[in-house]
Amino acid sequence: MPRAGLMQPCASAGVCTPTSPSASWRAAELCAYLRWHGIVEEAATLATEDGISVGAPILAEVVRRHASLLAMGAYTLSRVREVLLGGVTRHVIEHARIPVLLAH
Repeated sequence: MPRAGLMQPCASAGVCTPTSPSASWRAAELCAYLRWHGIVEEAATLATEDGISVGAPILAEVVRRHASLLAMGAYTLSRVREVLLGGVTRHVIEHARIPVLLAH
């Protein structure tokens, strides 16, 4: 089977989602897509705490897996919420120590 574009040299990939019912079915779809392209995936559900950016657990998982690239969706909150609470995308961009591929 053909490998997916940017993932071509990739032998394995991790799929991480926060604890959320809607996130779990999306992760299952992504895992199926990666398997169809011959990429071995490992799914993980990240424990999150109220008031703590989901970016911190994502980056901790990146370190745990010795990842060489982080690909993630990039979405923004309303301007007020972004200023007051920060955001996952901002946290990852500011703290990641590996290349980050953002898609919107």
